Amino acid sequence: MAAEPENSAERPRNDIGLPLAAVGLVSVALTMAIAGYGFSGWAILSGLASALLLWFGISIELAEQRRAAHSDDTSERPQRLR
Repeated sequence: MAAEPENSAERPRNDIGLPLAAVGLVSVALTMAIAGYGFSGWAILSGLASALLLWFGISIELAEQRRAAHSDDTSERPQRLR
């Protein structure tokens, strides 16, 4: 089902995590190509950029998922994450 506009306007989401992770995956592929051509300095820099993009993308997405799960919780007692 498609999201209804009135409901999606009430609950803003931070949708930057998945694009960051996707750019990180593309960056990993570029890093492998750069390393294959023998540019070790650029390969180290792009490997670092790949790791940072993946790290931030995944951690932002996990934080958003946890925030969304807690905002949907209507009980008064907080639940533990397992």
